[in-house]
Amino acid sequence: STLIPSFTNLKPVFKFGIFTSSANMLAKFSTIAPDLMLGKLSTPTNVAMFSKGIGLNLFVSQILVKGVNPVILPYLSKTKSEGACIRDAYLQATFLLCSILWPVLACVSAASYPAVMILFGDQWKQAVPLASIIAIWTIVRSTHGLSASLFITAEKENLLLYRQFIQLVLTVTAIYLCFPYGLEAIAWGMVGAAAMDFLIVSVFLQRAIDLSLVSFLIKTYKNLILAGACWIVTKGIDQLFPFESTPLYQTAIMLVVLLPITWLATAMLTKHQIYSEIMKIVRRK
Repeated sequence: STLIPSFTNLKPVFKFGIFTSSANMLAKFSTIAPDLMLGKLSTPTNVAMFSKGIGLNLFVSQILVKGVNPVILPYLSKTKSEGACIRDAYLQATFLLCSILWPVLACVSAASYPAVMILFGDQWKQAVPLASIIAIWTIVRSTHGLSASLFITAEKENLLLYRQFIQLVLTVTAIYLCFPYGLEAIAWGMVGAAAMDFLIVSVFLQRAIDLSLVSFLIKTYKNLILAGACWIVTKGIDQLFPFESTPLYQTAIMLVVLLPITWLATAMLTKHQIYSEIMKIVRRK
């Protein structure tokens, strides 16, 4: 038989493409908004310093989520096609991802000085306090980082588009209002914008999959304990061996040795699911 091209059902395809493509474009603008606005309003030095603060945190977070993003949409789609609850699947995926992402970013916030010095060099020292604040922005912003795949799976692409538009507006507004008060104020303004975005996404998730904010917080509170423990230990290392006066290689060794131990011990003491998953992998070997 001969297959003849047809335009049947083209409308849903166009609708899906327009929503998702527009949402992706707005998401990109939200990420580069600080560079664009500071490039217009401020000096090249300020643009560079702020960009390094964002770049450090995005570099760390993207390394951690790079392996997850390609599989999360198929995972949620499979869950839906099998008739299982995509709300539970989304909660589980977010919970496990943030159990790694939040503690790492908390350490970046507490150890922004050695992180900037090791990755970028001494000439970027002014970016250190910015990187510390922006790490908090990255934590809040990435909490519902898998929501785009969720909205697509739930056939709520319009909510994805609305979310990305609101996120862009909040980010641009925060930068503009905080600009007269300096770069650190802008960074804190972006944290506030991310917090408002988190609440808005929570409302959209309530509409899309009946996921309440209370249920989400109850599910993920152990991740806050993990992140808090790693942050406290990092700050403790800084108090005993000040980052700015201790050789970088010594600081790096202490962080690399002590923080994984802290994370694993905290996961074990809190009976975190990530610890159970790690033990399953160890036993298989």
